[in-house]
Amino acid sequence: MAVAHGGTSKPTRKQVTPKSRSETKPSPPADSASPRPVPRAPASYFSLVEEFRLERIRDDDHLARALAVVDRLMARDLDEGEQSYLDALVDLIEVYEEKAYPIPAASESEVLEELMGQRKLTETALAEQTGIAQSTISDVLRGERELTKDHVVTLAKFFHVSPQVFLPGT
Repeated sequence: MAVAHGGTSKPTRKQVTPKSRSETKPSPPADSASPRPVPRAPASYFSLVEEFRLERIRDDDHLARALAVVDRLMARDLDEGEQSYLDALVDLIEVYEEKAYPIPAASESEVLEELMGQRKLTETALAEQTGIAQSTISDVLRGERELTKDHVVTLAKFFHVSPQVFLPGT
């Protein structure tokens, strides 16, 4: 394009024609251009969904029916679709059971009693092997005393468990 100034024309910058979009921007990698299609589930998955829909478990009667399906499926070898369905159904059951039947945290005395029972340890034997006074162990088991931090560390090492097991609500 030329611009006229007092009768003379001066050349201007060379006019550049825009390139097509494919020439101006590099193509994104194939994997980021669009989401990958999700593979379709096998027919066996949909057959099970028609038989017992995958939905939030509503009540104990619904739970009983879901558990019957789980029992039936677990009694045989499953294909990929059936296994996928079973995994989803078990997740739904767990969500319902956690709300409907919460398990209260065990107290430190209950934990200690259970661990001692598993090893068939008496209070005296535990005291001798850990260095914790037998009277302290007895008081903890009766719920009259709490374990100190040092006791928790000692018992966790002795029983080969995390100290967290002695802390209620964790």
